[in-house]
Amino acid sequence: MVKPARDGSGFDAARDAHPLAGESRAQFDAFLAIWAKIELEDLPGFFYWQRSAFDMLHDHLRDLGGIFFEYCKRGAAGAKSIAEAFTMSSREWAAFCKECKVPVPISELNDTFRRVDRAEKGAKAGTKSDKQLVLGEFIEAIVRLAVKMMLMSAAGRKAVKEGKSAEGLRRLLDSYVLKHAARDSMAQLRLAMAGLGSARLGA
Repeated sequence: MVKPARDGSGFDAARDAHPLAGESRAQFDAFLAIWAKIELEDLPGFFYWQRSAFDMLHDHLRDLGGIFFEYCKRGAAGAKSIAEAFTMSSREWAAFCKECKVPVPISELNDTFRRVDRAEKGAKAGTKSDKQLVLGEFIEAIVRLAVKMMLMSAAGRKAVKEGKSAEGLRRLLDSYVLKHAARDSMAQLRLAMAGLGSARLGA
């Protein structure tokens, strides 16, 4: 478990995190902007495992971006604008979860989608939704899905209570998402074109 900072403030990505090897400062700053808009403070013990969550998502950002764009692309034919081609619908979210074989009931998958979906990207949770996820919301949904998966078992519920939800996120990524999800072969180009930090993509 990652310990809080000595001053009790906990993990601050802008202060404590650093670019990965080969990652440009612009790319890193774009991810910091996404992370700043993700709301996970309501999850049990998040104060203690947020650094672990950040590091895992940061390490796998390119893969997660490729996965996100792949499922967005599947509904692009019916998109009414270029922006909609870079968002994930509830149907695409459900398809992603099904192909990843995530062991969570459809009702919980739908609840996760509704929880992170916000009409004005960057608005507070609970505001009117637009039924589309941007990349930042997708990343938030992944973390919430990991906790829901843990809550499906007694051992998982105990781990969540103990502030060990990062273990569930690692399991979700390694055993389900990264193992089974399809990826957009043009993801790196799309991320570069989008700047990763645009308003529509960032959350």
